[in-house]
Amino acid sequence: MDSLTATLRLGSHYVLNEPAMSDYSSTLRTPELKPLAERFMADVDKSYVNGKATDIPKSFSEFLMGKQELAEKLALPSGVDPSFVRAQRFLSVSLGHGLSDALVPAETRSFFMEHEEFGGGDELPPWDTWIDLLKDGDEYKLICWIPQWAIPIVERAIELDYLQAYAWHPRPHP
Repeated sequence: MDSLTATLRLGSHYVLNEPAMSDYSSTLRTPELKPLAERFMADVDKSYVNGKATDIPKSFSEFLMGKQELAEKLALPSGVDPSFVRAQRFLSVSLGHGLSDALVPAETRSFFMEHEEFGGGDELPPWDTWIDLLKDGDEYKLICWIPQWAIPIVERAIELDYLQAYAWHPRPHP
């Protein structure tokens, strides 16, 4: 199972419908994945402090394996209607910019994580949306699947992002 399929299976109830809430702090954040997400973000923070990014790909790979195992273990629906996937977008987040002014989480109703959750550093979309990690020169870019209903929320984050860490990414999967 690839990372996009695992993501869609874990977030299947969020694929089409926006959750009816004013706070997205628990949306698309499977509790079982939190320790792996925390380890990944700790490695990102550590790497930008000491200048060595050697643990970032390894901890992200462990995160993806954990996500895929969880999707299989929970016996979530394996079939995802292709029209669901076509309607979505992908976000690229440049890691290590340290955007942490709390404005983005406030303006996106916590769809983007509060930076305090991982002890500082980048403000990121929910970890259930993380599907790929790309190396671009000296930096890493986290690729995130964004459900249709969240596109306006992410557009707002892009508008507020004065460091230009957020950008729409070309579709990484067929």
